[in-house]
Amino acid sequence: MEAIGPRLQGLDPDLGYEPKVNGSLFRINRDTRFSQDKRPYKSELGFRFWAGTDRKAPRSSLFMRITPAFVGFGAGVWMFEPPALTTYRQAVGGAPGAELAAAMTGLNDHGCRVYGEGLKRVPAAWPQDHPRADLLKRKGLVVGLDEAHPAELTTPGVVDWCVARFERMLPVHRWLEAHVGA
Repeated sequence: MEAIGPRLQGLDPDLGYEPKVNGSLFRINRDTRFSQDKRPYKSELGFRFWAGTDRKAPRSSLFMRITPAFVGFGAGVWMFEPPALTTYRQAVGGAPGAELAAAMTGLNDHGCRVYGEGLKRVPAAWPQDHPRADLLKRKGLVVGLDEAHPAELTTPGVVDWCVARFERMLPVHRWLEAHVGA
């Protein structure tokens, strides 16, 4: 995290990170109070690099997780706050949406998927046959990629490997920041 953070800030100076638990590093203990799964610890490490200075602000972030089986990367907002959702849909439905659609097409070519909840139908304000109907249905927008552990995982080369994966997702992150923001 301490090696990747400055590299990501070189690509996007607005990205913040804090190399500590409950900062950029997700805690490893699980909240078992309301879960049927009472295992006390997670089996993965999670990291987050956020837009802006407030890590709690509901803005786009870059995510990474290391599991026993793979390394995962993501970018976006899991669930938009209501005002941000309105702003997002206006941008997607208008001219800026074409830029996002192009960025999403490029990600599909790299094996990335879209995560999060969506509506079954396009919101009433938009025609059902809108060219970006799939994006208008989203309640949040996160793109992600899971890859097998690389040979570089335990070497300094992992920093370059990780940054290269985040670079693929930066167009979506930048679009969200430019058109939705805080």
